[in-house]
Amino acid sequence: MGAGINFNGTVYRSREDLCAQWANYFRSLYTGSDTPNFDGDFKEYVSSVVTDTFDNITLNPYVTVEPSFVQGCIKDLSKGKAGGVDGVSHEHLLAASGVIAPILANIYTRGCYVFDMSLKV
Repeated sequence: MGAGINFNGTVYRSREDLCAQWANYFRSLYTGSDTPNFDGDFKEYVSSVVTDTFDNITLNPYVTVEPSFVQGCIKDLSKGKAGGVDGVSHEHLLAASGVIAPILANIYTRGCYVFDMSLKV
């Protein structure tokens, strides 16, 4: 695989290492922190909104998202843009698209829900 992706100062190139590092990255996003900047009240608010949202959705069994569609969407993203607060840029997604497109397609297919639009958050 190309030049690799830098996670915490180490460049990873193999599929297994990239998958493991992405898993660690996303796991750390959803792990609480004891730092003074961690906002426990906001975490509770977001958790309640997420719970309310998922309590008011139903699975749509007629939707299938194909990996080729996900790869096409990644390919069409604007290049040279800064990553978001998570630091993930288009170039990261493009470099890993062959590995993550099938995974994201599966998540999107299994996550195609119909929202109850009467829910107010």
